[in-house]
Amino acid sequence: MRIRSGSWWCSLLLLVACSDDDAVVADAGLDARDSMSTRDGGRSDSGSPMLDARIDSPDADRADSGVPVVDSGASPDAGATAEPDAAPSACACEGLPGSWRCLRAFNRCATTVWLEAQGNETPAGALDGRTELAPGACRAIAIETLEAGRLWGNTGCEDGRCDTEPGTTPVTLAELTLGELDFYDLSLVDGFNLPMSLAPVEGTFERAGGGAFDCGAPACAVDLNVACPAELAYRPDDGPTLACLSGCTALGTDALCCRGAHSTPETCPPSDYSRFFKDACPDAYSYAYDDAASTYTCRGGAHYDIVFCP
Repeated sequence: MRIRSGSWWCSLLLLVACSDDDAVVADAGLDARDSMSTRDGGRSDSGSPMLDARIDSPDADRADSGVPVVDSGASPDAGATAEPDAAPSACACEGLPGSWRCLRAFNRCATTVWLEAQGNETPAGALDGRTELAPGACRAIAIETLEAGRLWGNTGCEDGRCDTEPGTTPVTLAELTLGELDFYDLSLVDGFNLPMSLAPVEGTFERAGGGAFDCGAPACAVDLNVACPAELAYRPDDGPTLACLSGCTALGTDALCCRGAHSTPETCPPSDYSRFFKDACPDAYSYAYDDAASTYTCRGGAHYDIVFCP
C-alpha cells in the first residue's frame, strides 16, 4: 500500500479488554513495497520487531500515563472454541470522542493468536506490546492518528518468541493509514501465516460510490499453508508448514522483488508465485505493484474490524 498523507487529529488511547486475560495491545500497517521496514528504533539489528512480549498487568503499565483502561465486561472462557458465525460484538467502541478511531481484533481461529502491531501513532507507544487472544477472544484499541500502521497475528508464542514474526518470517498483514481519507489493505507481499479479514464497521463511514474498493472488506479466508509450494514453505526443523513465503522473500531475486532493472510496473509484472496468492485471495496485495487491485479507501472516520480465521 502506498501511504498517503492526510490531516491527522489529536489523540488518546483507549484499550478495551474482552477476555479474562488483560493484555497490552498493539496496532497496524506499512507500505507493501517496504513492508519489512518500520519506524526508527522499531527493530533490532536482526530485523525482528522489538516489541514487549509481556501480557500481564496492563493496567499497571498504563496507570502512570493517565490514559484510561476500560473493560468491556465480556469475558469468554479462555478454553472456548471460536464461533465463526457470530457477529463481532464483544469489543464495543461506543462513546468515543468524534475524532477517535477504534480498531478491533477478533480471534476466530481454533488456537491462540498473539496480536501485534506497529505504526506511526499518537499517543506515542499506543501500539507497543503483544496481546494473547484465546479462541473467541478480542481486543480493541481506540486511537486518533495512525500513519503507516500494520497489524498481524503471531502463532506459537512462548518465552517472548513466536513461530512467525515479521522481519524473520512472513505474516499476513492488515495495513492502514487513517486520515480524512483512509487507505487500507491486506498484504501478502512478504507471505502468509493466518487467514485474515479487514473491514470498516457499518455505521462509522460514508461510501463515495467508488465501487468495490470504496469502503470494501478485503479478506483472505483460506489457509494458504496447506497448498503452499514446497520452495515457499516455512517449515523449521522439517515440521509442519507454519507460513508460506512470497517468491521475493523466499528466493530474493530482483525480478520477484521488483528491484534494479525490474523496479517499475512495466518491468515487474505478476509472477507465478504472486499469482498463487492472488488466485487464492483476490482481495489481498500479492506483490509490490498490485496497488490497483488491492488498495481500499474509505472516508467518514471509520472504525475497523480485523478478524483472524474469518
